[in-house]
Amino acid sequence: MDKKKFMKIIKRIFFLPAIPTIIIAIPSFILVFYVLVKGNVMPDVAYLSYGISAYALIITVTAIVDFVKWGRQNTRNHPLVKKILSVPLVERYLSEKSFRAEAALYPSLIINLLYAGVMLFSGIIYRSVWFWTLAVYYILLAMMRFFLLHHVRRRGEKQESIISELKICRLCGIILMVLDWALVGIIILVMRKNSGFHAKGCLSANEAYDEMYNNMYEMIISDIMMPEIDVFEFAESVRRVNKHIPILFMSARDDLPSKQKGFMLGIDDYMVKPIELNELLLRVRALLRRANIEMERKLVVGNLELDADAMTARISGEEIPATTREFNILYKLLSYPNKTFSRAQLMDEFWGVDSETSLRAVDVYITKLRDKFSACDGFEIKTVRGLGYKAVL
Repeated sequence: MDKKKFMKIIKRIFFLPAIPTIIIAIPSFILVFYVLVKGNVMPDVAYLSYGISAYALIITVTAIVDFVKWGRQNTRNHPLVKKILSVPLVERYLSEKSFRAEAALYPSLIINLLYAGVMLFSGIIYRSVWFWTLAVYYILLAMMRFFLLHHVRRRGEKQESIISELKICRLCGIILMVLDWALVGIIILVMRKNSGFHAKGCLSANEAYDEMYNNMYEMIISDIMMPEIDVFEFAESVRRVNKHIPILFMSARDDLPSKQKGFMLGIDDYMVKPIELNELLLRVRALLRRANIEMERKLVVGNLELDADAMTARISGEEIPATTREFNILYKLLSYPNKTFSRAQLMDEFWGVDSETSLRAVDVYITKLRDKFSACDGFEIKTVRGLGYKAVL
């Protein structure tokens, strides 16, 4: 295929007339908005909607010139338009192409650099790959605008052929297309990070109540800025109906009173924005695991099975004799793997706050647990020097 035929095909695909552009763009934008709001559509449908919206964005951008020309032709004789066009700055803007280009490029260049700086700083502070990716995206946009500015200034000094100018514009169009599809890829990666969780988004508390009434859910994740109702009232209402479902709050507010109020009402976790997606997934898995343990009252780690209702411990099916206190300490440690519990915490919970027993009693019980459950292949109780103990899976 020669170059002319290839460019002709590209033009037919991406440079459509106004009517086909409108017919494609409006439904595609409605579709992607529906996917974002609905939240529980099939992944393939979501990927398709993002791809179509990316194409719609490209053809919309390429059709803007034609829309502007049409607007000028149909509004030029209006009295208000004539008055606006008589302003000297507007006259210069419309008559000088270089001035018009610079007026558009300088603000957008500054905004891109500011966004890149904020995203880069956020990526360093929160160690987030998503912030770094957005920083690179805005840096690339800023570079593109910088080269366009350089081209506009050079064109003002010496006239270049129209072919050279079209090549510059075509290059910028290709860059925009690549960046647009790169963003689609980022969105797909975010969806892949879903890790198998099926989520349903709700825009209000009443909608959430309806969903919970008609369907069974294993967890609630809520922004603290909820319309129609105070989010703390929402959490309190949920807790009256369901005492076990995990609730995670997300908020930009990092103050202790907000966290304290939420935990006192029965929420299980609180994350401060900006949210690191990998950390969110870790917390979701941990909350679901704890909720499952609480509901089933059974814990299986490797070849060990703990039954809280029967107060029994079995290794490979063989029951291991353990006192109530030994069982409860082990169950606690394994319910929160990799979490360190101080001797004082374990003493307060399993001996009582008013107990006069020495903290060394905790060490004695840990030694007994290590000896009795030495045949377990799924965990190890480790000493955290100066702090206490933790179970490592």
